[in-house]
Amino acid sequence: ADVDAEVLLPTPGSPEGAKVRVALNGGGVGAGKNASFNYHASYSDPAAGAAMKSIQTKGRLTFSAAPDGAIENITAHAELQAEGADIPKDAAIVFTATTRKAASAGQDFEITIGRRGDDASAPPLVSANGTLDPATGALKGSWRIAVDNTRLAAVLPPNSTPDFQLSGTGAFTVDSTSGRATTSGELNGFADRFGRVMGGLAGIGRLNLSARFAGKSDAAGIQLDTIEAKLDTATG
Repeated sequence: ADVDAEVLLPTPGSPEGAKVRVALNGGGVGAGKNASFNYHASYSDPAAGAAMKSIQTKGRLTFSAAPDGAIENITAHAELQAEGADIPKDAAIVFTATTRKAASAGQDFEITIGRRGDDASAPPLVSANGTLDPATGALKGSWRIAVDNTRLAAVLPPNSTPDFQLSGTGAFTVDSTSGRATTSGELNGFADRFGRVMGGLAGIGRLNLSARFAGKSDAAGIQLDTIEAKLDTATG
């Protein structure tokens, strides 16, 4: 299947208008086959004063089908990149998701969201991995987060946030039968230079955060079972 479409949108300050383009190609869907699809989508604004000149995303989806038609071994990869006066060149957010048969039973999965151009030793911005047990419908795994304003510059408008850093790790469970889910973990981080977002906040200074939490959600709603948090202005 191949798709290639382009649309022009009216925008202030540009008689040409902004351009949106979407392209999709691929195939191979069927029992006992390996399928592959590629996509590319972009938005560009030629207006002289546009803070965001362009946004584009591209990616690839592959999966295999067993002889009975069951979908197996899915891999999805996507990149999101923005261009603007205050956005670092070649900064792009990269998303990858994979599922595969577990060594024992069920399906292993892994999801990562990172930044293209990061040092090889840098952790993903967000990651999660675990295993789904088809016999019980139970999903369990762990998560990790490591974000800051610099690494997110590819997708955040210029000067839209203070300087910040947030890292943490934890675990989660999901019962697909009942819909009940649990999560727990630890978070640490800081925020500074609030005046960059709004001048009246310049006097706040640096705030440091450390927290531990555990909670759950079910048909009755979301509930925090425990939370311990510390917020201070120390610089060390």
